[in-house]
Amino acid sequence: MTMTAIAPPRPTEIPGLPVRLTAGPAAVAEARRQVRAALGLWRAPVDPDIAVLLTSDLVTNAIRHQPGSTLAFQRDGGDGGDGGDGGDE
Repeated sequence: MTMTAIAPPRPTEIPGLPVRLTAGPAAVAEARRQVRAALGLWRAPVDPDIAVLLTSDLVTNAIRHQPGSTLAFQRDGGDGGDGGDGGDE
């Protein structure tokens, strides 16, 4: 048996990053929407429901525990991500 199927290419640039959201309840819904859209674009082999649940938890905790009115999320260039309040450290 010969395998001829190849995984679809993933974009090297991630559109829409960094993501900035105004801290508040609407930020959680917007973050979930953006994650679902990105997973569809990337055709990522992950469970979108789990990704959305983790996103909700991350954004909710950022709103609850970080001072500031803006949340900023960006890739750090590695396997993980970086989230913050958009302010100076």
